[in-house]
Amino acid sequence: MNSQIRLVQDLQEMDDLTFIGHLENAKNKEQLFELYLRVILGGKVSPEFVNRIERIHLSRCLAANSALGLKILYLCTPEDSDIRRAIRQKWIPQCWQDFEQAEGEREATYVYFGTPQGSEVRRAVIQKLEKIEGRSDG
Repeated sequence: MNSQIRLVQDLQEMDDLTFIGHLENAKNKEQLFELYLRVILGGKVSPEFVNRIERIHLSRCLAANSALGLKILYLCTPEDSDIRRAIRQKWIPQCWQDFEQAEGEREATYVYFGTPQGSEVRRAVIQKLEKIEGRSDG
């Protein structure tokens, strides 16, 4: 918990341009997600700042190559944003692609958690996991 408080203090002391630099240089989705959480926790929500973050997210959304990556971006973005709309258009086809490429229980489970609730993909993953389980029991 102390580390979270420290992150927020660091963020509050950081000017927008420095923070944007960190955001643009994030090497992976986890770093991007952490930085976005710092924005939420730190309360830095000036409209210009949010717009810049959204533009970066949008380019990352278009470059994301897994359903789980898209889900992380989806959770990071404002509810009624263009990015969420773009992610939704790309998400399900990417989920199917991830599903088709998944080998074994662990990968199928990742696909499940990276997929929207109530989707056909989730039902397909459950069926696949049941088949895998059935084979290992026999």
